[in-house]
This record gives sequence, structure tokens and C-alpha cells, in this order.
Amino acid sequence: MYPKYCVVSGYYCMMKLMYFFLPIFIEISQTNTKYLYKSYSLIIIELYECWIIILLFLAGLILLVHQSEKKRTEQLKKTTRKIGFFFNSKKEGTLLKSLENMDLFKRGHSHNASNIMEGEMNRIKLTVFNYAYTVGSGQYSMHSVNAVACAQPKDIKLPYFNLSPKTFFSKIADKFKHSNLTFDTNPIFSKKYSLKSPDENATHDVFTPNILRFFENAKMKFHVESDGNLMIIYLEGEELTPENIQPFILKASEIVKIFKKGIICKIQS
Repeated sequence: MYPKYCVVSGYYCMMKLMYFFLPIFIEISQTNTKYLYKSYSLIIIELYECWIIILLFLAGLILLVHQSEKKRTEQLKKTTRKIGFFFNSKKEGTLLKSLENMDLFKRGHSHNASNIMEGEMNRIKLTVFNYAYTVGSGQYSMHSVNAVACAQPKDIKLPYFNLSPKTFFSKIADKFKHSNLTFDTNPIFSKKYSLKSPDENATHDVFTPNILRFFENAKMKFHVESDGNLMIIYLEGEELTPENIQPFILKASEIVKIFKKGIICKIQS
């Protein structure tokens, strides 16, 4: 939960109060003037007291959320230091700029990267962070948070591709628009994942049997994207926490490593 959503909730409550008192104002306006002034004053006082209570509640809630986030960040720092990852808060602007060609970073607006950490796992250099964006506006807006790992695999060239777990809606869309790459040798993979690429032949070569089996057996619903230079691995709707940061980094490094190994084997064969 974020402080700005607490404020929006408070504003919504105040609007509800105004909506509640509006019929009373209309009814009073139809009575005598003396009663109108007296009742109007009482209602104004009641509204004023309600607003003060709401504002005090919001202020306390925002402070509580801020303290909770601060404590959680400190716990995250302690956990990541143990595995050789360190915070780099100055990298947000350049990081988002380097990833702007990825599908994930083209969605919505109000893009924000937080808890940016850098380090190495299984000889794979990674940048991991929480990425948030907003779709829509006002009361119809939707906020999305994602746990992301970014890597630039050395000595290999990846094609453009977008791998994502299939959802109920994507399965329906596939029935009308057959744009997914499929693998007859691995029907389970094709059933569980949607794979799209402008270079189908190169992508088919990259997704070796080992990679296909890895994703078939993966318990976490990973999304993987490549823009030909960088690779991102992310979990949609999740954020990095002290509890999940280590297994997430381990799996992300494993995914990069298995792609790298598959491409090297293809080159050598």
C-alpha cells in the first residue's frame, strides 16, 4: 500500500460525506430561515469535525506506511548484502532509459524503479529492482508492481522475444490470432507459455530442449524478454521482499545461464 492511495481514499470518504449531507441541505433550504441558519451551522461544525478526524487518520496512516516501508527496505539491504548485492539508488534514470524498448516498460505511465540492487550470482551480473507503473487515471486507475532482474549476457547475441505465462484472456486471444511460436516436441511448454518474436527462426534456435523443459517445470511464473542486447526476467504482480529476494535472484541467474549455455552449444555444434 502506498501513501498516495491513502490520500485518495480519504478524499473519497469526504466526497461520500458531502453526498450524504446534500439531501439534508436541500430539505433545510425549504424550511424557515431561522431554523435554516441554526441547522446549517450545526452541520458545518459536524462536517468540519469529520474532516479533521479523517485528515488525522490519514496523516497517521501515511506515517505508519512510511515507517513500515523504511523498516522493510533496511531488512532488504541486510538480506542482499549477505549474497553480495548492494543498493544503487542513483541508477533509476539510466536504467529505465536502457529498458524502454522492452514491452514491460512501454505499458501505462508513472513508471518508477525502486530498491535497485546490483551484484553477481553464479557468475552472472544482475540488476534487480521493483518496477511500478499505472494504467488509466483517477478512480479507474490500476497500479502494477513487478519484481525485475536485468542482465546483459556476454559473448552471446539474443534475438528479440517476449515469453510470458498464458492467462485465461491470452488463451482466448490466441484462438482468434495465432501469433505464438509453438514447439511440437514440447506441447506442455506451448500450452503454458506464450512466446512471440519478429525473428521466429532465431528464437526457435535459442529455445533449446533444456530451456523448454526448465520452463515446463518452473514453479514461479516467470516472464522473460530480450531486446537483442539486454534480457529481463520478472514476476508480474510481485515485489522484492526480504523473504523472496534470494530465491528470485538465484532463479533469474539460472535462467540467464541456461540461455547462455544453450546458445554457446548451438554455436559449437
